[in-house]
Amino acid sequence: MFQKFLSKYGLSTHLALLAAIPLALSPFLAAATLASVVFWLTALAAVWLFVEPSVRVGEHLSLARARVRRAIFLDPFFWVLLFLVVFSAIRWLNSGIGLFYDVEQAAWLVKDAVWPVLPGAAGDAGLLPFAISLVSLVLLCGIRHAIGLMARAEFGVAGAFFAGLGGGAAAICAGLGLKGYSELMATGFAESPFWASCFGVWLVIGVASGAQAEARRWVGARLPFALGVAGNAAALIFFAPPLVAAAWLVLAAGVLLFCSFYLGRAGSTGAIARYLALALFGFALPVFLLMMAMPEPVRAFKLDGLSPAVAFNEGYKETAEALSRLARAMWVRHPWTGAGLGAFGLHAQFLAEKSDWAVIPMQPQFSTNGYWMFLAERGIVGCVVLAVVLGMLLVFWGLRLARAFVFLRTQDDADIFPFAVAPVAWTAPFCLLLLAAEAFAAPLFVTPFALLALVIPPALSAAAFPKPKKAAERKTSGSST
Repeated sequence: MFQKFLSKYGLSTHLALLAAIPLALSPFLAAATLASVVFWLTALAAVWLFVEPSVRVGEHLSLARARVRRAIFLDPFFWVLLFLVVFSAIRWLNSGIGLFYDVEQAAWLVKDAVWPVLPGAAGDAGLLPFAISLVSLVLLCGIRHAIGLMARAEFGVAGAFFAGLGGGAAAICAGLGLKGYSELMATGFAESPFWASCFGVWLVIGVASGAQAEARRWVGARLPFALGVAGNAAALIFFAPPLVAAAWLVLAAGVLLFCSFYLGRAGSTGAIARYLALALFGFALPVFLLMMAMPEPVRAFKLDGLSPAVAFNEGYKETAEALSRLARAMWVRHPWTGAGLGAFGLHAQFLAEKSDWAVIPMQPQFSTNGYWMFLAERGIVGCVVLAVVLGMLLVFWGLRLARAFVFLRTQDDADIFPFAVAPVAWTAPFCLLLLAAEAFAAPLFVTPFALLALVIPPALSAAAFPKPKKAAERKTSGSST
């Protein structure tokens, strides 16, 4: 019994920990320390993925291992993400970008990377992105091939819980006035910590996965579900720009309403009541902390920031325009591979004109437009790599959607198709749309956690659509009954 549970949900829990722990620990650990933690977790998850994958009905563990190895090797996502890992490794190893004093010119200049023609990084700025690219490779292979449908629901609940622990802990630290956390509460788009939006992704995934767990009457998932909602909502309310937090909370509320109808068709009135009670408790807890723990000036800032006129005032517009102009100029100088990770602040001070210093920070580290920032530091090649990964994920999501509709039409479920699949299947386009919209006003893509926030929703959503079993699978399933 225990081995069956471990085989079915142990891997999904470890994958959820791997997916959430970089974000959960980001407010507390330095980038190099966090990268080392991520490397160890990735290695353990990769070993577990090949040694103990989920076993199908009537399937021996050795056959499951062979199936997973074959499926991963034949999966185009594996090779594309392997290229992303190699690309990120080159950026990490090709460091050396920094300031140096040129004696002949008697001026400070920016030193190129070791191999100027290849993508580079300033200092150790490429280490954590390289670690996150490894996480993405292991996660997508695990979600697509090594865990089953219900294990993916457990992945969603557990991932939201782990991320919520980190977000909730950071919110409590901010509420207690601890240095380094309380300052992050009063941040708008121009000073956004830009990791808070990733908690919004886990909030939406957690709300959708919690409904599927309640439909199965998983008693053990109820407390992690409520705490995950509370922690992720707290991180949004405390650290995200007010308009961003409001957008994610509205999306989560919409998913919550949809999931209530889903439970109404798949469960009972009691399941709806329990689900809503747990979710509302999770949403109410950070609001209570907001009213009780936040200083009055910060609370007023949060409420005033809900107005677009205040959030995008003239000061922000002038700063954003100047920083975007610097990012464009940087990209023109380094069009293909970009200036290098972490190099924006080094080049900006040489590109800024006298009039720019009246509106930009003394030491600008990023452009408020995430797209120009991405182009400036990663260039066309980096943009193409990310676009290929996201494009393949969206195409795969669309194909699975079409196949699921055709399949369920033969099962007489096409008339209630939106409610005939797991709610998490519908979260991907909304999550990606919100992230894409925010990137116009905040440097979202600067953080390496944005890669996980971009790839996990479409991969998890596509895998949630049902698909017809192959003839061999039906025969094996029938012979085991």
